[in-house]
Amino acid sequence: MSNSYAVTSFTYENGHGVVPEEASKVATPAPAHKKKKLKQWREVLFDFTQNTTLHGIRFVFMDNVSICRRLMWLAVFLVCSTLMGIQIIERIIYFYGYPVTVNVHVNFNKTLAFPAITLCNQNAFRATAATDRQLYRLLEDMYSRHGPLQPTDDFLASHNLTDMRLEDLYLWTSHKKEDLIVGCEWQDEKCGPDNFTQILTDHGVCFNFNHDHQNTLRVSSTGSDYGLKLTLNVEQYEYMPGPHDAAGVKILLHDQREFPKVAELGLAIPTGTHTYVGIQLLRIQNLPEPHGTCRSQDSPYYSRYSPEACQLACMSERMGELCGCRHMYMPHVDGQPPICTLRQYLECYSKIISEVKDYVRDNCQCPVPCDFLIYDPTISFASTSVYATERLLASTASDELQDKFNNARETTARMDPLKFREFRDLAEDMRSRFDKLRNVIEVDVRSRLEQQHDTLEEVHHHMEEVYLNKLYLVKWQKYEVDKNFVRARQAMEERTLFSLALGFQEFSYQVESRIWEISHGPLSSNVTLSEDVKTGLYMDALNMINARVDLAERAFANYTQLYDAFYNGTSIFRYKYENEHRDLNTYVTPRPLLRQSLSHNSYAARYSVRLGDDINKVKDALLVYRDLLEESYQLGNISYEEIHQNNVIFLSRCRTFYSSKSSFYTESIEHPSKVLDAKIEDLERKWREFNSDLYSMYDKVVQLTKSLNYLGVTILDSLESSVHDAESYIHYAHVNSTIVTKMEVAQSLTSGKILKVNLYKRTFLKPSLPYDRRKSVYYKVVQLTKSLNYLGVTILDSLESSVHDAESYIHYAHVNSTIVTKMEVAQSLTSGKILKGISELGNFFGDIRSRGQSVYDEWSTLNASTGAIWQLVLNDENLLEYYTYMNRSDMLRDLAEVLSEVAGNYTQHRDNFDFRFELGNLDSLFLMSVQTMMEAMRRFIVGSELDKDFIQNNFLRLDIYYKEKSYEQITQQRAYDLFALMCDIGGSMGLFVGASVLTICELLDLGLHNSIYRLTHARG
Repeated sequence: MSNSYAVTSFTYENGHGVVPEEASKVATPAPAHKKKKLKQWREVLFDFTQNTTLHGIRFVFMDNVSICRRLMWLAVFLVCSTLMGIQIIERIIYFYGYPVTVNVHVNFNKTLAFPAITLCNQNAFRATAATDRQLYRLLEDMYSRHGPLQPTDDFLASHNLTDMRLEDLYLWTSHKKEDLIVGCEWQDEKCGPDNFTQILTDHGVCFNFNHDHQNTLRVSSTGSDYGLKLTLNVEQYEYMPGPHDAAGVKILLHDQREFPKVAELGLAIPTGTHTYVGIQLLRIQNLPEPHGTCRSQDSPYYSRYSPEACQLACMSERMGELCGCRHMYMPHVDGQPPICTLRQYLECYSKIISEVKDYVRDNCQCPVPCDFLIYDPTISFASTSVYATERLLASTASDELQDKFNNARETTARMDPLKFREFRDLAEDMRSRFDKLRNVIEVDVRSRLEQQHDTLEEVHHHMEEVYLNKLYLVKWQKYEVDKNFVRARQAMEERTLFSLALGFQEFSYQVESRIWEISHGPLSSNVTLSEDVKTGLYMDALNMINARVDLAERAFANYTQLYDAFYNGTSIFRYKYENEHRDLNTYVTPRPLLRQSLSHNSYAARYSVRLGDDINKVKDALLVYRDLLEESYQLGNISYEEIHQNNVIFLSRCRTFYSSKSSFYTESIEHPSKVLDAKIEDLERKWREFNSDLYSMYDKVVQLTKSLNYLGVTILDSLESSVHDAESYIHYAHVNSTIVTKMEVAQSLTSGKILKVNLYKRTFLKPSLPYDRRKSVYYKVVQLTKSLNYLGVTILDSLESSVHDAESYIHYAHVNSTIVTKMEVAQSLTSGKILKGISELGNFFGDIRSRGQSVYDEWSTLNASTGAIWQLVLNDENLLEYYTYMNRSDMLRDLAEVLSEVAGNYTQHRDNFDFRFELGNLDSLFLMSVQTMMEAMRRFIVGSELDKDFIQNNFLRLDIYYKEKSYEQITQQRAYDLFALMCDIGGSMGLFVGASVLTICELLDLGLHNSIYRLTHARG
């Protein structure tokens, strides 16, 4: 059958031309019995190109058009498509480059948080502290510039250093904040060392100001008057070999929650300056991945992330793996890894620290935090003015500071023959007096000291045993009462007593409302409730009342059990005390005290019984509620007055119950614990008084015997070295002036050990012993005995050698007259320290006999404090049952008998140890020789002047403040997001090919629609 075609006109967009007939053929409808023929893909694509919103493509596929024109449009379309693709790809690449922008805002605040200030001395160790701890040589070797220390087992063991931790090494020998911080002002208010917290950093022991991030100090104005002002003494005269060589301090401004890495980030401040540190606050907010690399996650090693904290945590973990320990400043988790001992530090840590730092740099990812603060400092310096120097001199000059600075001076009297002869005569006279005094000490004083040591040790040991036994039993009773009686009250309170009247106002209102609504309906309306609603209200109220009734019954049962337990002394629980057997609880229970607690005053007697009645009264009121509920539900007729009357009664009884319960708990249940606490406190106070009396007595015994033992305990202990130095100086002064100088002799002979009467600064008083133990009487007597032994073994030989050195000094005195200057001699003659020492020594020996009487009387005081302890021990009816059961006859003795026995023993000891008249005039002779020597040495001491040079070398002033009351906030933001990408893609499509999002939909429709249509009509 032939087809007929109609010619359809088609106008271009420019309004010209007619599409050829073939391009617009429209087939006449086929007969109804024929199926529609599927279009070929070529036809579908052609139709799409002629109707799509993708501009330009229809001109490429037009029929009967010049091939050149079609190629031209094809070229234009391809070029535009290519440009569009390039721009789209470039935008996609730019999007996945995750670009960011940085916004800078300047914020103006009324107040600004002040940063934490970590302050470190450039010198890590103090020479005097290291010497006192016998660590100076060790530190010198550890930080020698000639190479690291190579310790051996014998070296460390000989100094008891094998297990010493680095933390102890630094803490023992570091500068103290009390010495470093001379002056402190915060916003024109005084502050001081107490406002600084000692911390351990990578620079050593440092001190932190404003460290508490929960109570951060704030400033409201700019300038140094509204900041921190410090006057610091860096103690450069105490400097010694260490990890740092500079003089001054290092400071670091940081956030309170960040670890101060002072060694790497701190600012060095020199001495002799007034330094101004102006702060500019910056807040930086970074973006996390993929737009940035910041990190803010928490770690068990630190509470706030920072790159420094992250690196230290990584370093600590690595050190723990390699050495099994860490440095003292490194973070830890529950003490792991532990701080390195000295052996671990020297054998492992110091050898691999560089390797560990490299490992941390290469393997530990520690990016910048996402939100952090930077305190940007601006430093300016000014020299210390003369006026400020004079003020510092006036405020800091002291004997203690003078002593520290006065250790390396030499005198000019080396060439004076009279002085050398005087020195020789004094040295020989001192030896003669010492020999005579030593004989008395060896023969008489030694035996008396040994006897007194044994006696005092026995007294202290026996009384300590009595005290500790009594204290243990009273604490046992306290534990028994708290755990097996009082704790039962707590359990009963939680289960019944607390809940009985809980919310009684609300309960009363709810019950009242339900009773009334059952009988009369809701108060707010005249609606009559259905039977089902009434039944629901009835059951709800009944359950509430029955629950409280049950609580009342249980509460009364608990009260009865608790009351009976206190009255009969029968424990409710069976907790055992430490390793004691539970059966012994029966005998140690303070039954009289427990029963007494129920009636020890009028409140206890009244409320102990009344509480049970109050519980039952509450229960009765609840039962009345139940009766009223039944009446309202069954009869439906009840008056408001009946309900209100019972409400008043119930509320009153609940309040009375609360009052009774509180009084019962306070006056009865808690009374035994209070009594036992008071008994423990009283016992401990009596023990402290006993120790105080024992110490006081021994202190006076020390003062009594000190004139005899002075050579061995203080002066002679120093003279062993001092006289040897003096006579060595005499012998070698003009042969080799570097062996010993006369200034060293003078310093030795006028040192604090000789000038000051202070028994407790002897080198054999080991600081590792407990403080109370060091103060105890018998321990100090042991030290006196050791001093006597030491005196007899060593001093005589030293004095014989010293005389020889003195004669040698006289022989070579005039070989070199330039060793010392006359000015040094003049300065030594003006020293007031020596005069004070002579006065102290003169007064000391004059007081010995008067002190003897004080010691004699002190035995009576000790007798009284001993009797007070026995009175507390024996007068205790609450332990009689336990003592009887345990057959402790010593604790069942009559008090008067014990006190009489103690008084007799102490009287005998007092008479035996009274040796006031044993020394004769030997003390005066010895004192005379010492005074003469001290007077001769006075001119050799020169206290170094605390002048402006001293201030310049040791002091600095530091002002830290905000420059501006504003801060910069630097924030990273995403510069290009997905919406911007889509907009750019859409713009490129519209610009180059006139396409849009709808064009993409047309392409999808072309493929999907025709594919689905063909699949569904394929069989046709």
